[in-house]
Amino acid sequence: MSVSHSAEYWNDMERQVAERVRAGLACNAVERQPTIVFLREAEEAARKEYDRNQTVQIISSGRRLLGDKVNLDKANGRYAYCLGKR
Repeated sequence: MSVSHSAEYWNDMERQVAERVRAGLACNAVERQPTIVFLREAEEAARKEYDRNQTVQIISSGRRLLGDKVNLDKANGRYAYCLGKR
């Protein structure tokens, strides 16, 4: 059973992403890992909600800014990453 979140939830998520990415840019690669994991999980959740394309784009862009070169494979679910397909 999938959970559908409110627009307010996703608007808040977009703000959280912006804040975490901004803070992460001042960190080294090791310190960024917890933020990248958070963003991957948030992106996966946003992808499951079909009307959240804007949120997916914001999260995906944040991951790239932090140096995450991993693509989330939409077809295979949780942590099914495809490297080098961008």
